[in-house]
Amino acid sequence: FDHPDPANVQYPVMVAALLKLAEEKEADNAVREGKTRASEAGDATEVVSILERMLVWVDYSSIPQRSEATLKLAIQSLSAYSSLAAEFVIVAPTCHHLQTGAVCDFESYRRRAWCRAEQLSHFLKNGTSFMWVAAAEDAIRPHDKLAQTSLVGGSETTHDFLDIFAGDATVETDKLDLVMPLLGLYAVLLAERTHSERSDDSESFTASPKAPVLAAAAPAAAALVSASAM
Repeated sequence: FDHPDPANVQYPVMVAALLKLAEEKEADNAVREGKTRASEAGDATEVVSILERMLVWVDYSSIPQRSEATLKLAIQSLSAYSSLAAEFVIVAPTCHHLQTGAVCDFESYRRRAWCRAEQLSHFLKNGTSFMWVAAAEDAIRPHDKLAQTSLVGGSETTHDFLDIFAGDATVETDKLDLVMPLLGLYAVLLAERTHSERSDDSESFTASPKAPVLAAAAPAAAALVSASAM
């Protein structure tokens, strides 16, 4: 409980994930510049340059642990960090909890309410286009493609994070702390659609990636409103 990675299982996967993101970014830049992956793309120097410019926020390491008051404030800000991240990477290799012996992996991550909340926070602002799951150094996949792989045991959907209140929590009442920040993110998205409709440009929002995000998140927003009324 007092160390985030006692067996050093997660750190190498995290490093591999960052390298993967840098390589993907370099490839995207190459395409925009009219280069071909076979010749000019795959520039190792550019990948290193991208890595050097990366700013990485890491759960636990980026949260102050010594002051309980500051820790609580940081935890309450998780939705903001998640929504503002350019890329969202779930680092979830299979390992065992040092004290309990429980298996920790992507499946256990998906069951936790706070983990669902951070996914939903990013989803409401960005969709799943920039979400990744790193299950091993050689198993780093886009979030949306996981349902088509054996990585998650044949799961039919990766959007179970939309059902926050069905997630596990050590203290059930802690879930109420998620209501206002997540409703705020949903309200921003809803306001964008309303503004689009009032400016006679509703088709631009409907055709954007944000439209399906808003539709998919509506049941989650309804659940949050119900929770806030308790």
